[in-house]
Amino acid sequence: MMPQHHLPADIERTSMKIIAGELAQRGLDIPPENAPVVKRVIHTTADFDYAQTLHFTPGAVAAGIAAMHAGATIITDTNMALAGITKPGLAKLGGQALCFMADPPRRGRHAQGCGRIPRRRAGRGQRPHRPADDCREN
Repeated sequence: MMPQHHLPADIERTSMKIIAGELAQRGLDIPPENAPVVKRVIHTTADFDYAQTLHFTPGAVAAGIAAMHAGATIITDTNMALAGITKPGLAKLGGQALCFMADPPRRGRHAQGCGRIPRRRAGRGQRPHRPADDCREN
């Protein structure tokens, strides 16, 4: 019989032990630098396939940790991901987490003359807007 826990930290610790055991049973050896990320993804999704399908650029995890310690802003594309970020811990590092999915649409900015060109008009000899483009007041 599995022990019953009532504190979230106890539940998480037990879950991570179960995940580590399952990975070992499957013969999956995750590089130590990437293991915490892979285990967190498996914990969140309950999908062990991520142990074989997640691929990391060398040094990516260390760079992400360094960025958070430098007070980076994390921008997510879903409110669910935003809810899963420990914001008090991130704030202690000087960072913040944001998601703009619930913000009002920004379509009106084009009509206000910011210079963005919707992709549907790009084929008419106009350059499409790229995510890195920015509309600034001059």
